[in-house]
Amino acid sequence: ITDNDTVSPTTGTRVTTPPPTAPTGPPTAPTTPPPGPPAPTGPTEPTDPTEPTDPTVPTEPTEPTEPETWEGTFRDDEGSVHEPAIERIAEEGITRGCDDRGNFCPNQSITRRQMSAFLYRAVIEGTGAPEPPPSGIEFTDVPAGAWYSAYADWVTSIGAFSAPGGMFNPGGVVTRADMAVMLVAAFSHLQAVEEVEGLFTDVSGLSNNVLRAIEGLYHAEITLGCDTDPLRYCPNEPVTRAQMASFFVRAENTAPS
Repeated sequence: ITDNDTVSPTTGTRVTTPPPTAPTGPPTAPTTPPPGPPAPTGPTEPTDPTEPTDPTVPTEPTEPTEPETWEGTFRDDEGSVHEPAIERIAEEGITRGCDDRGNFCPNQSITRRQMSAFLYRAVIEGTGAPEPPPSGIEFTDVPAGAWYSAYADWVTSIGAFSAPGGMFNPGGVVTRADMAVMLVAAFSHLQAVEEVEGLFTDVSGLSNNVLRAIEGLYHAEITLGCDTDPLRYCPNEPVTRAQMASFFVRAENTAPS
């Protein structure tokens, strides 16, 4: 008797049970889906974009978020410790603000092209000094007729900026180390120290000329550093427009009368 055979209980004879038929294909999918969350639908068709406005037709200006009334020249320097200095350089014509809505943008970093204009106005236009003749320096990255080309020429000619290989880098950000060199070069009464004393703990790796300029500003009380315990200068931090105003006013205040 095999695994597929049985014995009939009435006749005593062997009855062979045929083996089960193997399935001929995959089971038929149920016609009723099992309960569960509905299947996600496809994305809806995007709507057509609105027609662009005619660029020749002026649109209504958006409502400003700044206060409509403010004290002083600019609306966005209220309460800043640099506000008196900002007012001073505005009165002297060194700055005209950053837009036509009464803003100064005090926390915005200064680029080299902007600083070249500020320095020129402070030293030449602000003091009535004669305009220097063109130096003849040719820059590879200053377009002809750029609004700052004359300023870039002047600051480079007096040694306030460097332009290795004719690269002025007009969009580069001015750092606190750069500011020290610029002020000493632009304001004739400011002097770099003869010998570096090593006053600041975070200026290692800077050139000797930069170190001399930084310590010169410290002794002239143009800067007290960015921290006092220990004494640090933060040479690689960018200079903001507000900080620039204070640097300029301190430099002007130390000039001999």
